Amino acid sequence: GLYSDLTAILLVNQASIRDLNKRINKSSVSVDNFRPNVIVDGPCLEPYAEDQMGGIKIETWYYVMSKECTRCIMTTIDPENASRSSDREPLKTLETYRLSNGPSSLPTMGINCETRKSGLIKVGDPVYIPKSD
Repeated sequence: GLYSDLTAILLVNQASIRDLNKRINKSSVSVDNFRPNVIVDGPCLEPYAEDQMGGIKIETWYYVMSKECTRCIMTTIDPENASRSSDREPLKTLETYRLSNGPSSLPTMGINCETRKSGLIKVGDPVYIPKSD
């Protein structure tokens, strides 16, 4: 799969969204603009910490981070009312500090994850980040 089918899980860190919103001058975006299926948050989680995570465990699920998620014009469409941002936000701001290291220089937000062990997860489950060697 080329787009949403690249991996089964797209993880977004709520602290990263808060940081992005501090950088956007006149508007703000929601985590929903990025359409993740796993959102992590917590008082000790720094913005963009997901970039350095090798894996993550939530209840019985274990995910391995596989690739940064490059973002397209869909992030500028409000999922609540389907209106497009006239100022190209959040892409415009992401392009100033979050560009892919890959073959294309597209803005990034979130991490595509591979499932290594599946199970049921729910809102409020504790999240564990294994220490990397």
